[in-house]
Amino acid sequence: MSEIAKASGMSRKLLAHYYRALVRSLDVTMAIEDPLKRVSKIASRAGADSQTEMLAGKILREAIRLRVNVGKDPDGLAAAALDLAARIRGSMVMQRDLAKAAGVSEVTIRSRMRDLKAAAKSLGLPDVA
Repeated sequence: MSEIAKASGMSRKLLAHYYRALVRSLDVTMAIEDPLKRVSKIASRAGADSQTEMLAGKILREAIRLRVNVGKDPDGLAAAALDLAARIRGSMVMQRDLAKAAGVSEVTIRSRMRDLKAAAKSLGLPDVA
């Protein structure tokens, strides 16, 4: 997506916005990179435990079912799911460490976490700050 944004002279953020709108309006499914494949690598780099990793996978599977992941960076989603899972479990995983491990900003993690809270709520998981 970054390459297309650069070639078109459009910001990546705006391009992603239009991409999501187009996918929704056409009601099509596009090939989406799987954030579940990224969870294990990010978790090990950030020092998250296996229980947190498993809960993050569960949250991501629900997010994918709810189509929260459409047009979103899979690394950002995986890091946000790990952050949300760590908060739910009361585990000490620093957002800074997750951001560094995923190659995204802390702001991206916070933004994606807002998206993932709906998935966690539909699973009956407790709401976290």
